[in-house]
Amino acid sequence: MRLFEWVVPLLLGSITIQKTYAKSNEYQPEVNKIKTKSTLKISPFDDSTTLLRIEDNHLVISEDNGATWNNVKDVKDEISWIEIDPFNNKGRAFVTVKGEINYYMTNNMGKKWTHLNINGPKDKEPVICDLKTHPFKQEYLMVSCVLCPRHEKGDIPDYQNCDSFVTVSKDQGKSFNEVNLPGKDKKKHSDNHDQFSIFKATSCEFAKINKDSKLAIDDSTIICNEFQEALSDEEDHDHMAPIFDMNSKLYYTNDFGKNVQEFDKFKDMTVSSFRVLESYIVVITQDDSHNKFSPRRIWVSNDAKSFTEAYVPSQIRYETTGFMFEDNLGRIILPISRSNENDNNDNNDKHNRRKQKKTFSEVYISDSTGTKFSLLDSTTSRGHGMTCLLYTSPSPR
Repeated sequence: MRLFEWVVPLLLGSITIQKTYAKSNEYQPEVNKIKTKSTLKISPFDDSTTLLRIEDNHLVISEDNGATWNNVKDVKDEISWIEIDPFNNKGRAFVTVKGEINYYMTNNMGKKWTHLNINGPKDKEPVICDLKTHPFKQEYLMVSCVLCPRHEKGDIPDYQNCDSFVTVSKDQGKSFNEVNLPGKDKKKHSDNHDQFSIFKATSCEFAKINKDSKLAIDDSTIICNEFQEALSDEEDHDHMAPIFDMNSKLYYTNDFGKNVQEFDKFKDMTVSSFRVLESYIVVITQDDSHNKFSPRRIWVSNDAKSFTEAYVPSQIRYETTGFMFEDNLGRIILPISRSNENDNNDNNDKHNRRKQKKTFSEVYISDSTGTKFSLLDSTTSRGHGMTCLLYTSPSPR
């Protein structure tokens, strides 16, 4: 059995790569040390000796567990990020071209790279982009970006005029089709928008998370939550500043963006987030779009057509979907990060506002239908801190 470990101790430092060979009781580590100026991480392919990293904004590869490194001739652009495909981690990887909506892809552990033909807007540049792959349809790809007007190096991007860009491919990146969401050109702005920061973004997911998905929907289904938040300028746009207004819609497409429809159930609601699980699609709505502390409601579906409101024994007022997961019994685990921001009446006192950011946690667990939650007893104490819930999840298949 051959294993490896990698360590990046310091920027402008060195990398130590350890190969371990285990034969019965033998332990014979082989250590390679290389100097680096800019490597932040090393990306390994599964069950191989092939590694990728970025050096001076260029892609380099090793096929001997880091003993030797070579430039990748197929990728001539400057690179900002490397991502090994979690569903095809024995051979496929993507690299992001610095400052552009461009990617290169390999399907054979870096031996050959092809450029993905994404025809994005030229008048804006990406602040952040995310490429997603399908768990079992290798030909399906999705890229979502937040694009802002181009600006000079060193200047702050004009976040007030940023937009979302989502595009999908069904032929492994040979061609892409933009997902035009119905609300994209119908944004709602505050009458006093000069006094607020407008944040716009779109979150899209394939509606199947693995081969064992129990959802009765098409493999090509994509769900998108498009939202806009208006934040007050108080405390230099601090992320805890109160939300003035939130405008949010939930859409889906079954044909790679040619036809995009809003979920009828949520047309008159403010969707704060959603989560795709193996057996459920979970949508969380916010009762008052003008108050970020207004109660949330949880909706659960197994076919993306009918949604049932879930019972929760107490009001939920804080976002937690990023930590939601489903256990192997089909129960939804919902951690809640609570804040005491509203407990102090002197909201103008900065010392008190800093104190208000302290949090503590609760964890709710559903029944096997996903529609009835109860509080996990071991998390009911009200001490400050954070509850860490550990679980074992199978690797993507």
